Amino acid sequence: MADALLGALESKSIADMNLKDTFATLIASPASINGSPFRGQTRIVVLDGFDQVKDRNRVEAILSLIIKYSDAVSLKFFISSRPLSDKFENSPQLRSFDLDEHPEEEVREDIKFYVKNRLWELAERLGDKGKGWPTEEQVNAVVDHASPLFIYAATVCSYVGEVNNDQVKRRLQAVIDKAPVKGSTESPIDKLYALYAQITDAAFKKCNQDINNVLGLIIVAKDCLSVSSIASLLFADDEAEGRSRVSAALDGLRSVLSVPKDRNEGVRVIHSSFPDFLTDPARSDEVYRQNPFECHRKLATSCLSLMGRTLDRDEIEGLQDPYASMDEVKKRANISGALEYSCVHWISHVVEVYDLKLESVKELEADVISFFEVQVLRWLVHMNVLGKMSHAVASLRKLELHSQISASVRRASME
Repeated sequence: MADALLGALESKSIADMNLKDTFATLIASPASINGSPFRGQTRIVVLDGFDQVKDRNRVEAILSLIIKYSDAVSLKFFISSRPLSDKFENSPQLRSFDLDEHPEEEVREDIKFYVKNRLWELAERLGDKGKGWPTEEQVNAVVDHASPLFIYAATVCSYVGEVNNDQVKRRLQAVIDKAPVKGSTESPIDKLYALYAQITDAAFKKCNQDINNVLGLIIVAKDCLSVSSIASLLFADDEAEGRSRVSAALDGLRSVLSVPKDRNEGVRVIHSSFPDFLTDPARSDEVYRQNPFECHRKLATSCLSLMGRTLDRDEIEGLQDPYASMDEVKKRANISGALEYSCVHWISHVVEVYDLKLESVKELEADVISFFEVQVLRWLVHMNVLGKMSHAVASLRKLELHSQISASVRRASME
């Protein structure tokens, strides 16, 4: 399989392909039954959290390709997701299994097995202090609160395990004491949101300076952004201090956010229910509640500000060399992750602001018009170097055609 993939990558330009050709080149052809590298065995591809793909048309397109090639490849696809499109429910190639219809006791036993093992790992970390911990009563309490949501159990175990050894036992008991009593009429999602509230409250008590801005950026970002990139977007005056502040803001949220040790790797939300909680006025405290409109507006402004500071300043090495190929220019270009994100996604965030249309956007429009007057050519150069020129054209077109856009912004984008 590796040899087949390597051959495909060396012979074709994947970046310029559409979804259909990409699927055929990277999956269908290397794993075809006729030339299968698996020696007659079937391999399983797991697509986890498939419902978190925001573009529903893209989801349907991928499902269509999986169905189309299902009989031609030595692969089976296992998809975990909330309910997807009804368009494929009668397809003979797809078999669905609803966990809500799975026997509750079996789900409970699976969760209990997981909780026991995770907490026993923590007990081993505690050494002698971990003997006799957790008690069966504590394990059952967590399982009672979690069932049937596996994410509740996983979040509790991560939350308990992220503190110092001398605090582990107290934190587990605090979670159990805070949770609804057994037999409560609260729904499973209510219990999960109550856990998120407990985690977020504790994080704010520990460090409330920058959490709102950092959380707001992460939950609306189009791609995973690293600590370094988040700092560049939020703290222009002192990025070194900004990295420390972002790390401090994230420190108490590691049970709901995946925060890599490497500051250059992307931070991501572990489960989509956490942003749902943060943006729900009926569920989240106003102290840390996130307004999607404001989040997109702030991130759009941050992207425009970053490009305004750097597009003029940063010369792309190799552009003046008439003998340098574009591949050489790309290798020599020093475009940061934050700048690349800003170049690629700023228009998406502006469009999101217009889609939500909750309040005036005049200040943002002034920034957009200024960008088109001063920076647009340098932006197009950077997009070309990034290999994203077709994306730039499509984004401009999307902005021009948006029904809510003002005449002044439309005119600036077309000129």
